[in-house]
Amino acid sequence: MATEDTDSNLEQTGLSERCEICKDQAFKYKCPRCLTKSCSLQCVQKHKQEQNCNGLRDKTAFVKIKDFTDIHLLSDYRFLEDVGRKVYSATNDNAYTRSRKNAKMMRVINKHHGVQLRFLPYGSSKRRRNGTHMKQRNIMWLTEWIFPQVEAKHTKKFYKDITLHSCLETFLVPGESDPVIRHKLKPYAQAGIDNLKLFMKVEDRPANSVRFYELSHDKTITENLQGKVVIEYPTIHVVLPEDAKRYRMIGEESSEDTSDSSSDSASETDSDESSSDKEVIAKTNSNTGCF
Repeated sequence: MATEDTDSNLEQTGLSERCEICKDQAFKYKCPRCLTKSCSLQCVQKHKQEQNCNGLRDKTAFVKIKDFTDIHLLSDYRFLEDVGRKVYSATNDNAYTRSRKNAKMMRVINKHHGVQLRFLPYGSSKRRRNGTHMKQRNIMWLTEWIFPQVEAKHTKKFYKDITLHSCLETFLVPGESDPVIRHKLKPYAQAGIDNLKLFMKVEDRPANSVRFYELSHDKTITENLQGKVVIEYPTIHVVLPEDAKRYRMIGEESSEDTSDSSSDSASETDSDESSSDKEVIAKTNSNTGCF
């Protein structure tokens, strides 16, 4: 009796409503990826083996606007969330790898070259621009060059054994420099490389007491940086001879500092004299009996 009912149900069921694997039963499931209809677990597994289907919905498949539903919207939203998580994870992995390399480079530079190299937190603009790297203890510095008289700033990489004079030649000497850059730096080229002054700002000083180191043309980059604090990469100011007096060297005191110290000492002297005068008046009053 049950067999007769099943046969009658199958006769009433069209081919489109039957399982596409066994073709005997009405389908109950539909594959999310290829939309194959199946009726049981055995048919599902058979369909995956025969059609090499993983059963996972293609999240990037095109859906017509008339067929787009809230389910598709939710699926797209979750897909974007998954992409965001993977990007964040990959970024953190790269940051961890870079942090280990930076820590090793910092130890080598501090120990073998006497340079106090420091790194800013990840995300800062100077941190992102830093291209200094080390390969087999051969350091290639990213250097920033400021030409204040023409309001120009350039960055370039040099190996640690290159002298600053050779570095300047890549900006100012014909045949070794970019013609466009050299034209903009024409006042420096006319002054002559040997006459230019090179300064680097002293770190860890108050903003109202800026001082500079004077660097040597004949020394290498690393030799010029020995005993100095470098944050991310060195920034070198290239100054014309007539403007060098504007840069105060380390150890110099400005007239403002001297005037402030003298005014402080004068005020202390005045306060001491006024207090001594008060003591004399008090003693005089006590001796004469005036109250």
